[in-house]
Amino acid sequence: RRFMKPSSAGSAKIALCFAVWSTWALFSRNIGLPWEALVFSLSFLTAIFSFLWAFAKGEGVGKPSLALATLGVLLFLNNLAFFYAIEKTTVANALFTHYMAPVLVAIFAPLLIGEKKLRHSFSCLGASLLGLYLLLPPGLSGSDLKGTAAGLFSAAAYAGMVIMVRKYAISTASLRIIFWQNLTVTLLTAPLSFMADFRVGAGGAILLVFLGLFHSVAVPLFYLSGIRSVRAQTAAILGYIEPLGAVFLAALFLGEKLPPTAWAGCIFIVAAGVLAVRDEGEG
Repeated sequence: RRFMKPSSAGSAKIALCFAVWSTWALFSRNIGLPWEALVFSLSFLTAIFSFLWAFAKGEGVGKPSLALATLGVLLFLNNLAFFYAIEKTTVANALFTHYMAPVLVAIFAPLLIGEKKLRHSFSCLGASLLGLYLLLPPGLSGSDLKGTAAGLFSAAAYAGMVIMVRKYAISTASLRIIFWQNLTVTLLTAPLSFMADFRVGAGGAILLVFLGLFHSVAVPLFYLSGIRSVRAQTAAILGYIEPLGAVFLAALFLGEKLPPTAWAGCIFIVAAGVLAVRDEGEG
């Protein structure tokens, strides 16, 4: 007997994945690498682990394709633009503009891949954006033009990636997607990484291996298994769990201060996620 609808189970998987990914900052800060070296190292390790995992399962990774290379380019552009935004503007600005991505997914997923629109799509997005605004520390402004533009560009790249993953995850093996996407990012990030001056200790190396195997292979496999039965719009809205978790974990473990409105922001984001999942279950 099935206790959960496929869409409900898929939504639960995606929500859990974003909860795990909200711990990125806690781990990455203890590695001590500049972002170029961190992205390169993680992508390189992820490509190796996914390659070995695929062959251990007897399925291999197949041949590259334009779609898989495009997913890698989008991930690279997302990382590049997001970290540039953090450098040029406030973290609040960077996060808020980056998480305009679900709005773009809601607009373009029905147009590009024929996805049925969620009944309360824009209500969910409005509540999520308001929740994010209340959750973030002060600093949102439009004055930092370059950083704001970069944040919006990262949102566009991320939205494109979510839509493409939803389309190709149904017909493409998950490990194949993970391998070719991360190999592409590795090749694109290598020149930037080699120009950076960095060293990593034994503890940092162990963390890199853990993040490469768990956060970058095991969790994405779980995510891809979930998105096969969930609309891209729902997956994007559930993505607000990541900044929600990151802000509270940073307050708990890194001593960062929460704004007075943080709990209200949490309520708005959770309510939006629940409404999106309910719409998904109704088909």
